[in-house]
Amino acid sequence: MVIAVDTAHGPSAAEVLAAEFGGEWEIWREMRPDGRHGDWIARQLHAEDGTEPLELRAPTISTLARKLHGVDR
Repeated sequence: MVIAVDTAHGPSAAEVLAAEFGGEWEIWREMRPDGRHGDWIARQLHAEDGTEPLELRAPTISTLARKLHGVDR
């Protein structure tokens, strides 16, 4: 995935979060069938002990960030 960064204004909160958790989580914005944005989603890249990867959902990027910071790393 390629993320464009607007250097005139600095990285967005989503870009900062993706950089912070990039090796552990994939982060994206849900696109609803009607074309509107949905929740922010983070999915673990590597699950522990053969379990399903954890997936977190939140309506805002700041809420998703709080959830990600609450997960044991």
